[in-house]
Amino acid sequence: MERYQRHIALAGFGNKGQETIKNTSVLIIGAGGLGVPVMQQLTACGIGTIGIMDGDTIEISNLPRQVLYTEQDVGKAKVAVAAQRLLLMNSEVNIIKYPFFLNAEKALELFKSYDIIVDATDRFDARYLINDACVLFNKPWVYGAVFQWEGQWAVWNFSVNDAEKTTYRDLFPIPPKANLIPDCNAQGVFATVPQIVGYFMANELIKMVLYPKELKSNSLMYFHFLKNSFQSLGIVPRSETIKTPLTAKDILDFDYSYYCGYKTEKDKEGILTILDKDTLIVDVRNKEEVPRLPLKCLEIPLHQLPDRIQELTANKILFVCQTGKRSKVAYEIYKTLLPQSIVDYYPYNIELFIKNHHHA
Repeated sequence: MERYQRHIALAGFGNKGQETIKNTSVLIIGAGGLGVPVMQQLTACGIGTIGIMDGDTIEISNLPRQVLYTEQDVGKAKVAVAAQRLLLMNSEVNIIKYPFFLNAEKALELFKSYDIIVDATDRFDARYLINDACVLFNKPWVYGAVFQWEGQWAVWNFSVNDAEKTTYRDLFPIPPKANLIPDCNAQGVFATVPQIVGYFMANELIKMVLYPKELKSNSLMYFHFLKNSFQSLGIVPRSETIKTPLTAKDILDFDYSYYCGYKTEKDKEGILTILDKDTLIVDVRNKEEVPRLPLKCLEIPLHQLPDRIQELTANKILFVCQTGKRSKVAYEIYKTLLPQSIVDYYPYNIELFIKNHHHA
């Protein structure tokens, strides 16, 4: 126990406290700006099992905020690099890799195996899915979000002193419209902000495990980093009835992406309204990402696209990636490098693509 002697020396902590930490399992969804500090601190503290879920790869723009990664890691899968670095920090922690993005099937399969879920994503559809799955399995979860110089965090579905539990839907019963959602990609976030919020999230999680009576549940913590001001917003259960998924089948049937405005009616109509024999499908994911497409396509990882742009000779192109984010970037690259071409804009989510194509 030499590693944790400063923990053990704390009054009332001792070996029992460290054993409690060791026997805790945490699933962290998102290995980016918020996920990195949460992963680092929980690994250092000795959490026994840490699952990491993320289907993304490391980009050069990630490095100021996601300090676990280096320039040599650009283009590599976040989950693989994170697991390797965390084991160098603490080889006694059991790290489980999930190199894919969250969906309803994965939530229902994996959440029940973990004590606590951590939301380190940046999407509303993921948060509502996490919330509903945690309510279904009676799992507490830690939430964090950042924007520019601001950050907030909370613990949901957790009761202190038999108080009534609150959930993310009590704070946001319905999602904001997609065009009103603040976007850090467009409007920025300073590097220290997710680091600090991530450490507060890890701190709340440790309190949940060891000192639950000290945890301020049913509240949203807010911090403005320029003004150095804290605020606490009390959350109460909502009495009005809003239809929400309550069973596993409800969650599987609920279209979270459409609900949160990330998908359009064209997405809901399906891939067959877009595809024809003249469509060139371009998969801009990395080679190791799964699942692979079940039909003929051109595979060009996003970071290679500028050098291989001349391979895109069709007039109708469908860019495909895991969530639609990289395919949108691919479209912008194409439009910039080949401005004389006329192409339709169809950035597509790989899981939606496969689901619709398989159904057809």
